[in-house]
Amino acid sequence: APEYPVRARANGTSGWVDLAFDVETDGSVTHIAVLGSDPKDIFDQAAVAAVRRWRYRPAQRDGHPIEQRAQLHIRFTLQ
Repeated sequence: APEYPVRARANGTSGWVDLAFDVETDGSVTHIAVLGSDPKDIFDQAAVAAVRRWRYRPAQRDGHPIEQRAQLHIRFTLQ
């Protein structure tokens, strides 16, 4: 899970980040781009860092792994 930014936690701030990225044939994530966020620039770095660590099972075509572009909406909420 993404790390909640310390400043955002201290201020009671919640928000979201929309990301686009490529899932490579080995399941790694590359070419991460922030498509939007609210509040702007508060959670972007935490979201990108988390997705960069993730591994996916790549899509397959004809039994072989293929690269795929993906999008993800990450919510940051205090509990």
